[in-house]
Amino acid sequence: MFPATQLLTENTGIRRDGTQLLDQTEFTDLCREKHFPVLVDVGHAQANGGDLPRLIRDLGPQIRGFHLHNNDGIHDLHNRLRDGTLDLAALLPCMDREAPTAARIIEYSRPAFHGDPLMEDIAWLTEADKESHNHPSPSHESKYLFSLLFLTAFVPSLFPHIEQR
Repeated sequence: MFPATQLLTENTGIRRDGTQLLDQTEFTDLCREKHFPVLVDVGHAQANGGDLPRLIRDLGPQIRGFHLHNNDGIHDLHNRLRDGTLDLAALLPCMDREAPTAARIIEYSRPAFHGDPLMEDIAWLTEADKESHNHPSPSHESKYLFSLLFLTAFVPSLFPHIEQR
């Protein structure tokens, strides 16, 4: 059903909720030692007080994707990209430099963020990406659209047992 599927290791869990599996140093060390391909969830790192530029620098060649969302720096809220304590625009140059081919996946869990809000965030992210490069970056624009369309159009139908909030 899912050809060419690659398993990625994500920095998952939130310290405050007691669900954090590994702190940033432990996660980095494990991924380096085992040569795991990585998906960096920027919201999880932010909620756990992580050093995102350092995490991205330390694991850059292994990073295959980023889950992009924002929060209050404490909880895993999956807020819109500019609604929280993370300055994603300031992080984009580091992402581009250290993991230029990594997919960028906007990860929202609330249907209220789908439709127009999602399209607004795609447009903002595409423009912010262009500004961070000082030139257009069509390869990332198409990655945003593909990943987002997959998440919003197919995940609910693939996983009907998961309650949509």
